Amino acid sequence: MMQLKLQLQTLKKGNSSMSDYLMKKESLIDAWMYSGSVVFEDDKVGCILGGLGLEYDALVIPITSMPGCYSLPEINALLLTHEPRIDQHHSSES
Repeated sequence: MMQLKLQLQTLKKGNSSMSDYLMKKESLIDAWMYSGSVVFEDDKVGCILGGLGLEYDALVIPITSMPGCYSLPEINALLLTHEPRIDQHHSSES
């Protein structure tokens, strides 16, 4: 179980697509839950948001400032829709 927690804490989005990143995180969270641990929604959200880069701060800051206001599916949807905006911004800088 300690290994799963370590993987959850250290897995970063990096250059992965948001959908790949979320799938990896959710897989690790599922394994953590299946190990018999109680995993709270806030823990899941923290694991996902903790691996994001600074370009996601526009979403991370409001989500973490208002705990419980967003469900995990809502957060995932926000992250998935924010990714193309980041990509567009990066391509316009090139």
